[in-house]
Amino acid sequence: MTQHEPDSPARQRQQGFGAGGRIRMGMAFVVIVVGSLFVALGVVIPTTLMHDRETFINDLAVISPDSDYFPSWRSNNRKSSAPMFQNFYVWNLTNAAELLSGAATVPSYKQCGPYVYRRYFQRDGLIYTDFDNLVSYLERTVCCNVCSLSLTLSRSLTLVLSGYRSMLGARLAR
Repeated sequence: MTQHEPDSPARQRQQGFGAGGRIRMGMAFVVIVVGSLFVALGVVIPTTLMHDRETFINDLAVISPDSDYFPSWRSNNRKSSAPMFQNFYVWNLTNAAELLSGAATVPSYKQCGPYVYRRYFQRDGLIYTDFDNLVSYLERTVCCNVCSLSLTLSRSLTLVLSGYRSMLGARLAR
């Protein structure tokens, strides 16, 4: 058994002290501090983000006259409102004369469109009930044709209403 001197580098490395031991201790300390920081941030950040998200959603979702978005929800008749468009397609009955004369037994349709309309709405008669959790209203809607986006009507269309269509089908079945 060999005796080492107390201050020898081999003895200090064996005991975990010295340059290598101090570096390992410093690294362990850094890892513990960084790990603790990540754990703390992992708790604080999601809690803060969830609160901010709930606040943002409540600001958008609650229909109240105090909300910033209430004027946009109530009406889109202002110039600052985003336009709402609605496309309509119709089915043109192309062989109406043949069907009525009995020359054809199967109707022939051709899809025509789109006919684009800008939709304006106004919500009036607001009634708040159930501790202001429920809003009832009357909505007035007006649609105006947007000629620049619509298919131009160069010929007349023959449209068949569903009730007339069923009567026509019964007549043709005889």
